[in-house]
Amino acid sequence: TGKVYKYVENKFVLSTESDTTDCICSVKTNGKWNTFIGICTSIDADNKCIVFASGGDYLVKVDDSSCYAIGDEVFIDDDNKLKILTGATAITSKIRRTTVGIITSIINDTTLAVFKS
Repeated sequence: TGKVYKYVENKFVLSTESDTTDCICSVKTNGKWNTFIGICTSIDADNKCIVFASGGDYLVKVDDSSCYAIGDEVFIDDDNKLKILTGATAITSKIRRTTVGIITSIINDTTLAVFKS
């Protein structure tokens, strides 16, 4: 959204120029490739927060996990679909920013474990 906050005494307060750590970006649920901030892993309704993957594996829901293999590197395309990067894919700024990670496990028919890259 273009706004950054800090969390003080159970409230979000706009960050100021003196805040150098723990700044929290405000997010929206849609946008263009260059506004992609990350993968939402859960919603903290009590604190009105979205939790993002910052490292390690997280689970991603897909329509059909049989389309993917362990080791595939995946990104979000313009239609908000998870796509596989091939060795021949040119790594543009857009691809780099929308890369989700590397598939480490196929959990079931609709769930993948992905290591954030």
